[in-house]
Amino acid sequence: MATKKAVIGTQKSEAQANGVEVRKVKYHSLITETLLSRAAIKKGIDEIDVVMKEQSKLDITLGRNLFLLREGFEAYFKENKTSGSSKVNRSKAFYSFIETRFGLQERRVQEYIRVAKNPKLASLNIGISSLVEIARLPEKELTEFLKVFSSKTLSGMTFKEVQSLVRKHQPESKKGNVKSSATSKEVVEPQTPAVLEQASAQVVKIAERKEKTPEEKADMAIAQLTIAFQELKADLPEAQAVSDMGWVMLDSLLSEINQWVSQRKLAQKKVA
Repeated sequence: MATKKAVIGTQKSEAQANGVEVRKVKYHSLITETLLSRAAIKKGIDEIDVVMKEQSKLDITLGRNLFLLREGFEAYFKENKTSGSSKVNRSKAFYSFIETRFGLQERRVQEYIRVAKNPKLASLNIGISSLVEIARLPEKELTEFLKVFSSKTLSGMTFKEVQSLVRKHQPESKKGNVKSSATSKEVVEPQTPAVLEQASAQVVKIAERKEKTPEEKADMAIAQLTIAFQELKADLPEAQAVSDMGWVMLDSLLSEINQWVSQRKLAQKKVA
């Protein structure tokens, strides 16, 4: 019986035969081949692999059900011409319900739905994290990607290997955007920890006070908004795709914030 290492080697050779380089994954320096080959550890890793693949099937089923439920909500709002049910509000209502009822955040729900809607992905026997990465490819690139990498090949790869291959198969236009974004990010990134640290310190400082002035409450709210935005940037790397609805909601939020800031500044000037 072939060892798992031999099988993975065969699978990677299959990919390399198609002219694709599979980058070797580098673990922490303490993680050695000797450690990973110990019977108890190898057994634990293999069992987690099996569980994650089984869990992936459940996640795909969950994604299908979430999609059907979202369509059901949408149909109801349209049929009943519910007051205040703009496209943005309908989306907010659905994702708010899902998070409150099931504890699933919007981004995760969208990822599950995107995978479940694509039959090409639903048939792959790999973990949901890898499926989500592959689902970021446009249809044409996805078709080419799956011609090169079979389900068997992908199942022998780590998440990081799959992620690296997906990035290589992105259209040139997206690669260019990612590269230029990464360049600009190098300028902005050093300031981010300082901003986050300053906002966090502000929240802690004000929170310790038993009685807060209206101005302190406003400063605390702004600091919390700053922290939320920094966390959003961390959760959404430059290469991360955002749905059309996501952009609509973000644009709506920014518009609302700009309007609110302008009104507050004007009101403050009048008082002064």
